[in-house]
Amino acid sequence: TGVLCMKGLAAAVTGSGSMLSEAVHSAVDVMNQALLAVGLHRGRKSATERNPYGFGHEMYAFSMLAGVGTFFLGSGVAIWHGVDMLLHPHPIEYPAVALSVLAGAGVLEGYTLRIAVEEIKREAGKMQLSFKEYLINGPDPINTAAVSYTHLT
Repeated sequence: TGVLCMKGLAAAVTGSGSMLSEAVHSAVDVMNQALLAVGLHRGRKSATERNPYGFGHEMYAFSMLAGVGTFFLGSGVAIWHGVDMLLHPHPIEYPAVALSVLAGAGVLEGYTLRIAVEEIKREAGKMQLSFKEYLINGPDPINTAAVSYTHLT
């Protein structure tokens, strides 16, 4: 949410369409994290008489929703902004603000990526899997999705 606030503030102060596009992308990331949290919570529920196999499958469903949301909402805004810039080009405004936001976002995203990677390494070690094997074959779609969607898009 720190990155979203930075980009949103920069968009509001500068009126930059690029910063607005980035703020929307960050808002999509926040919504995806919320979907992953809901999936994690629901997936940990115990089996019931009505659902004797439990709710673990819901983690995968919410992980898929987060991926689809990132793809369609994030890429949709990027395409819209790209087409708009091709049709109505203008010089770069406020480069210092843009570079500051980029640097701040890089620091915050790098920190969260480090935490997520450490968590995956810890979980992979418990299962005697390599980091890559855990990402590909591990049982926890939430950690994998958090690293993949948030930091590889």
